[in-house]
Amino acid sequence: MNSWYYRLRRASAMAMATCALCASAWSIVWRHDRDANLYIDLAAQPQFASVGQFGIHNNGNFNGFGSGTLIADGRWVLTAAHVVDVDFLSAPGDLFFRLGDSVYQAEAFYIHSRWNGDITNGGDIALVRLTQQVSGVTPALLYQATNSLVAQTGYSVGFGGNGNGQDGYTDFDDTRRAMENIIDVYGSVIDSLPDDVFLSDFDSPSSDTNTLSDFGSGAEPLYLEGMGAPGDSGGAVFVQIDGVWYLAGVHSFLADANAFGASWGNEEPDARYGDVLGSVRVDYYADWINATVPEPTSMAALAVGVLGLLARRRRA
Repeated sequence: MNSWYYRLRRASAMAMATCALCASAWSIVWRHDRDANLYIDLAAQPQFASVGQFGIHNNGNFNGFGSGTLIADGRWVLTAAHVVDVDFLSAPGDLFFRLGDSVYQAEAFYIHSRWNGDITNGGDIALVRLTQQVSGVTPALLYQATNSLVAQTGYSVGFGGNGNGQDGYTDFDDTRRAMENIIDVYGSVIDSLPDDVFLSDFDSPSSDTNTLSDFGSGAEPLYLEGMGAPGDSGGAVFVQIDGVWYLAGVHSFLADANAFGASWGNEEPDARYGDVLGSVRVDYYADWINATVPEPTSMAALAVGVLGLLARRRRA
């Protein structure tokens, strides 16, 4: 199972991001002092039922490599651009979306025009249209308000790689997990990070890995604090506002604490305590999403999506 993740390295200020091939894409790593099953139980809550897994069919078997969230009328899935911008997908029909016990084939990709394969440029967001509508699952509501989400609790949901904060990710079992983490800061206040993301650091039970402390982050972890890790790129970050659950972010990259100057970093984005999860803001791209769903307003949208994807692959 192959997909992409991003490794931020500190160079003069954090001026550089490089892309590396990984065993998978994004998932959930938990606190070492918590029962791991609590994270599986959290993911089973009905408000997270819209999160599914992207994959390909190989000899009749579904091989997962990324994630996405069902939105709109149940025929559209929101994910990260780098989940669909991969060489082994030669056409949209090569991609499948598994939700529960059902698997749905993709019909079209729509990648935002800002995406150029460089995580520091932003735009790591895409829409996938399925060949048929998903039934029996309520699509997620998009967070479209202008209010800042800094200091809100974000609930991340994903499949695949897992482990604990002391050891980092270690296994891949395609199990959906969820975790909670505070949205600490928007990328726009940090040099060389795109303005369309928000960040959350992985605080340890001993409160000694507060990587984003310079930006007002607290050191004490939440009860089910966690971190993204290879296993499910494109996964969801939900927030609850006035009792309503909204899809607020899409998992984009994992950064080692060292990239932010923290002494506890090991220069490897392996989801240990102190590492930082970057997620694309849904509210930032709400106008684009609404213009594309339920149907593209013009053929220009298609050019931004499928044709743009194929052109980039030919250039590569």
